[in-house]
Order: sequence, then C-alpha cells, then structure tokens
Amino acid sequence: MRNVWIAAVLVFGAAALLYGTTAAPDVGLVDSGELSLAAATGGVAHPPGVPLWLLTGRVFATLPVAGGAARALNLMSAFWMAAAVGALVVAAERLLAFLGSAPGGSRQGDTRNEVAESRARLIAAVGAAVMFAVAYNPWTWSSVAEVYALNTFLAAATWAFAWDAAVRLRSTPASAPAPAAAWRSVTGASIAASLGLANHHATAALAFPVLLVLVALVRPTLYRTRRFWVTTVSAVVGSLALYLYLFVAARHDPALNWGGIDSFELLLRHLRGAQYAQQVGSSPEEMKRVAGDFFLTLGNGGGWIAAALVAYGLFRLAKGSKRDRGTGRTAAVMLIAAIALNLLLSVNYVAGPEDRVAYDLPATLAWFLAAAVGVHALARRDRFGVPVAIVACLAGVAFSVIRNGPLCDLRSDRTARTFVVEALGELPPGAVVLTAEWNLYAPYLYLRHVEGWRPDLRVIDVLMLRRHWYLAYLAREYPELCEATRVPFDRFREQIDRFDRDRPYDREHIQQWYEEIVLAWLAAGRADGGAYVDWGCQDHPQEIGWIRQARTYPEGLLLRSLPADATPGVPDVGPMDAANLARIRARLTDEAVAGDRESLIPRHDPYFRVWRTYASAVEASLIVAATEGPAALQAQIDRVRPWFPDTDFLASRVRARLGG
Repeated sequence: MRNVWIAAVLVFGAAALLYGTTAAPDVGLVDSGELSLAAATGGVAHPPGVPLWLLTGRVFATLPVAGGAARALNLMSAFWMAAAVGALVVAAERLLAFLGSAPGGSRQGDTRNEVAESRARLIAAVGAAVMFAVAYNPWTWSSVAEVYALNTFLAAATWAFAWDAAVRLRSTPASAPAPAAAWRSVTGASIAASLGLANHHATAALAFPVLLVLVALVRPTLYRTRRFWVTTVSAVVGSLALYLYLFVAARHDPALNWGGIDSFELLLRHLRGAQYAQQVGSSPEEMKRVAGDFFLTLGNGGGWIAAALVAYGLFRLAKGSKRDRGTGRTAAVMLIAAIALNLLLSVNYVAGPEDRVAYDLPATLAWFLAAAVGVHALARRDRFGVPVAIVACLAGVAFSVIRNGPLCDLRSDRTARTFVVEALGELPPGAVVLTAEWNLYAPYLYLRHVEGWRPDLRVIDVLMLRRHWYLAYLAREYPELCEATRVPFDRFREQIDRFDRDRPYDREHIQQWYEEIVLAWLAAGRADGGAYVDWGCQDHPQEIGWIRQARTYPEGLLLRSLPADATPGVPDVGPMDAANLARIRARLTDEAVAGDRESLIPRHDPYFRVWRTYASAVEASLIVAATEGPAALQAQIDRVRPWFPDTDFLASRVRARLGG
C-alpha cells in the first residue's frame, strides 16, 4: 500500500497543479457568486444549505490569495477535485486488489507474479485516475466555486474505503470476526458517505448503496453486528448535525441569509429543498434527452478510448475465470448499479442545464473505476501488455486534453465581473434595476457586499421576490423603497410568507400587489437616478404585465423605463470588452447563437444567457437605427462590429425582419 499512497499523492499534486492553473481568476457565473458571497461573509446559501462547503469555504476565503475570496474559493474547488483524483488512485487499486483476492486465485504465492500483479494494478489505477482528471465533467467543476468538487472527493473516498474493507474482509475466513483494519475502512466509508449529506445530499446519497451493497455481497453478517449500525448511524447523525450551523449563520443577519432560517420548520424546508419540489419528475421527452446527455458526458466527455477500456473492463469482469468469477461479477454489479442509480437520479431531477452534468459525477467515478479494470486486463495479457496499457492511457489522456482543455481552461475568464460592470457600471447613483438574470445578480451581490462595488445602486431580483427572506433583505438594504410602498409591500410580504411556507394565500390579489410594488419602485428610480429592467425579465410571462406599463427602451445592456413624453434616439450600446466577448463566443455554437439551444454543451448555458443579453442590446440598437434609414443602420453596424463578433448575423436578421 505504501507505493499506492505515494502514487496517489503524486497524482494529487499533478492534478492540483493542472486545476489550479486553469481555475477561474475571479467570481463566476450562476451560483458561484452567491456561494462565494455566503462563504466569504458567513451567510446561508441556497437549499440544501451546504454547511460543510460553507465551513470549508470560510477557511479558504480567508487565505491571502491574489484575486480575493472568489479566487480562493475557485482554488478550493481545484483542491477538492485534485483530492478526488488522488482518492480514485486508491479506490481503483483497492478494487483491483479485491478482484485478485479470490480464495485460491492464481496470483497468490508466487513472489514474482505478485510483483507483476502489484505493478499492473498501480499502472491501471494511476492511468484511470489521470484519464478521470482530464475528463470534461471533473475538469470543468474544478475551475469555479461550486459544491460538486467536494462531493466528488467524498464519493471517491467512499469507494476507496469500501473496496479496502472488501479486500480485508475477503482475506479473512467468513467464520472469523472482521479484522480491525476492515472496521477502520468501514468507518471511513461511512463517514465519507455521510459527510456528503451535509454538502449536496442529492448526489451524496448515491454513495450509501455503494457501501451497503458491497457489504451485502462480501460479508452480509456485518448487518447483524451492532458495531456496523452504530458506526453508520452515528456518522449520518453527526453529519446532519452540521446543518445546525445554518442557525448560527442566520442569527448574524448576514448579507445572504437564504431561507431566513429561524425555526426548525424553516431549517427542514431548506434542507429538503422545498422550493425545488416542482423539479422532481420529468416528461418522457425530457428524460430521454437527459439520458442522452448523461451517456454523452461519460463517453464523449471522458474520451472514447476510455469508453473502450470501460467496455473491455466490464466484459472481463462478467467473463472472469472459474476461480474468481463471483468476485468479478460482484464488482461488475457494483459499478453498473452505481451508474444506473446515478442515471435514475439525473433523469428524474430537473436541474438547470448548467448543473445537470454535475449530477453525473458519481457515475463518472464508477466509469473510470471500470476503465481501471480494462487497463489492468490489458497490462496482464502478455509481455507486451504493460506497454500497451500505458500507451492506451496516454492516448486517452492526450485525447481529452486536446478536446476538453479549451473548454475547461478558465484562467482568463472574467465573464461575470465584466458582464456586471458593463451592464451596471455607468448607471447614475440611486438607479433602480429590476433583473431576472441570475448570471447578473449573483455576481453583483458578491461585488456589492464583499468588495463594496456600487452600493449606491438599488438592484432587485424580481424572481426572488417570491421568497419571504428576500423581502426582509430588501427592507434592510433599500428601506426608502419599501417605505414608499409600505401598504402594498406589507400586504404582499404577508402573502409571500404564507406562499413560501406552503400555506393558503390570497391568489386573487398577490400578483396585483406585486405589480403595484415594482411599478412604484420604477417610478422612484425615474425620479432619482433612473429606472431599468434587464432583458431577462421578458423571458417570464408573469412579468409581462408590468413591463408593458413601464414603457421600456433599450439603453446599454438594459432597458430603461422612460416617462411617457420621452423621445429617445438610437440606443448607445457603447464599446464593450471584445476579448471577453470572443471568449464567451468560443464556448457557443453557431446553431445556439441562431436560437437552437439544444446544440449547446449544457454546462455552457450561462455563457449563452450572457451572450444573449449582449446580442439583444445590439439587435435592438440595429432595429431602431434601421427605422431611421439605411445610412443610420450602416453607421450603427460600423459602431458595434469592432467589438461584437456576430454583428453581421444580427444585421442580416434585422434586414430580413424589416423587409430588406
């Protein structure tokens, strides 16, 4: 085992260097801004609350890293994913040791054969782990502040402990008590699996079948021991107790206090993600599409060379030999069941496109464990087996680096900050901005509360107005707006509190009060620094009523709410960061830009949403210019073409729309 641990540490170091180099330098899109804010300020994140991630994030956020807390938390993802790669080395070697531990196996007793077998196991374990490291799914989540890297490490640690326990139990007669070393590994597996429940329990729960089924197949008598159940239940209870931290965090009224947790009722609602209850269950068409993405993530994301090794490994496990066929089939059942359970979760839980592939990370671990079996089988074939196995692994790594490197390398990616600054940076003090774009609002919250950027703006997420705790946030941050709409605000707040707790509420008037409030806020903004709406609001039918009354007109990357007597000219979208827009464009397909989002890599959907904001602003300016004549349209095209890559495409669409 000493060589295995040395190899695991070396692979961890190499993966940490790769991931640290390609990690994003700044605050990210989607939930990264919100999570970074919660970790940096001791706040509460979105359901299920991820207390384990927040606690570790608090430590990383205090590190003196150039780039501040956001960069430090991106590096935390790099650290945990690299740790997962190192743990996979141990897990794969222990799995292969389990396959060679069948009583009477031909590999026992011959020292020279044992050395060759140990070498083959180590080559296979390292090869599979390195291929996993550069696969799309692990690599992409190593670059940004998110909860999935930590969960992947805990899942890999569960596999490593579970297979080590299996090896030690197999080496002991069934009639003898389980050795102390086996119990230590069972305890380690229980703790690793349980800690995941305090992080991202939807995917962490998949680790328990790994442990429980393996015990059932290898040493079912453990189920009759008090020690097993005390160990497992204690680990689960201890991990779930970490959720009490959310009470502590909420009491300090932090900048981000998601859920407003001040009672066990709200804690339980937060833990089980009550606000996402409608996301469970999919249509047959959606399930089919998600299943296709699932297998594409494994096969294409991990490389087809790795996929061939997986197929060969599963074939060898199923075929086995007369002496170890039962052992091989046990391993095959474990790996296939892990992938199947993950598929069942993925097709039934409707995660956002950007998060969907993250739910497949446990299956990705099982996939590369099966690849390790294939590499090991190659290495043991004949005297040329080891070179062939090494070449196969190197080819698989090279294939993935070439394919995935440009997609996963975020070292120059400052999309979120650039987007926020270009959308909001030039607004006058006191401006009111209503947004429905999380890729704008989440990083803005981080910049506002951690870096003190533009606290003079009043930016409000209209979709979050459906949450009682967010109304408390607005009352604290923008008391003058809430006071100006005191009567409808209090009525609306009372009904939202009932709605958000699944209690009867006034369906007839809640939308009326909502629209009255947002229109009053826009009026207050017009009287002060200006009132704005972002393009994302137009994507939601429930917002159309008040948007039509707001009389919006394109200005920059937003829509400005204007008085009835205003006569604006051609919108000035201004020069933007062309280099950043080129990086965003590189993550999209021509089909996606033309409107076919199905052609996107799901993980890149946030970039598409940001791109669409820029495209909407440019297209709107071209439409207005076209109404003033061909010369005005051409002048506007010439102004935006130097910095916006798809100007000509949008211009052709505008001409077609306006009849030439």
